[in-house]
Amino acid sequence: MQQKTHIQKGLLIAAILILFKVITHFTHTSFAEWTVFVFGLIILLGVLISVVLHKNENNSIGKFTELFSYGFKVTAVITCIYFLFIFLETKLFFPNYIQQKFDLRIENMQNNFKIESLNLNKNLVDAIDKETKIYFSGTIMSILFLGVIGSLLGSVITKTKAIN
Repeated sequence: MQQKTHIQKGLLIAAILILFKVITHFTHTSFAEWTVFVFGLIILLGVLISVVLHKNENNSIGKFTELFSYGFKVTAVITCIYFLFIFLETKLFFPNYIQQKFDLRIENMQNNFKIESLNLNKNLVDAIDKETKIYFSGTIMSILFLGVIGSLLGSVITKTKAIN
């Protein structure tokens, strides 16, 4: 049985995330609150399972730091691939995604705060630019954070043997 590297596992998890994102986009559920939790769960469990599988494939690994660094390598691959996807998503595949997200946020503000009319045209371009930056940075930081948590949990869950 051939061992899978951190690159292969990271690519697999990133592919699952991209597939999930595309499915939610075409089913018009990409802005639903539950998608954030499923997205996070995929990352967390994917990295955790990768670390556990790596320990099972390599019985010679005995240090917590080796397992944690392996999980973080998987997280780094996921982050790089998903960053490329969201860049292509916002520029090429779904160029109106940020605009739709921004419009939904405005609609929620109007409904929740019972604002009848907002002067939105004044700073619309700046607001969409900020929304894009928030989307990019929030997604990347979320992947990194959940990947580190998954690496940590995976390293703790696997029983490490002290090598003298």
